[in-house]
Amino acid sequence: MKNAILISLVILFCACEKLDDPNLLISPVALEATHLTSNSFVANWTRSPGAGIYKIQVAINMDFTQIIKTVKLHIGTAFGIDGLNNNTEYFYRVRVSEGEITSKYSNIISVKLP
Repeated sequence: MKNAILISLVILFCACEKLDDPNLLISPVALEATHLTSNSFVANWTRSPGAGIYKIQVAINMDFTQIIKTVKLHIGTAFGIDGLNNNTEYFYRVRVSEGEITSKYSNIISVKLP
């Protein structure tokens, strides 16, 4: 029992220390797409403190081995993705970077164009 408590405290300490790491950027949260048309949509996400550049990836499969667009933005929490095909499902995710530091990718959002 004492070992389990000690291990739990060590894990908690390590997790808290990582949250205070100045070299760690918080990933944005990808939000539901808006303004869907037959060939475009607007990707949305939450602001990430300390972000210098947002990188949005759009793919035609959920594991992102077939990326069709990558966009880098210096500001904003939404971006219009166009030049797409109607009646097609797309996936997008977002991450942030500041200098050499890059966050993990956000959750993945699925978008089915009409």
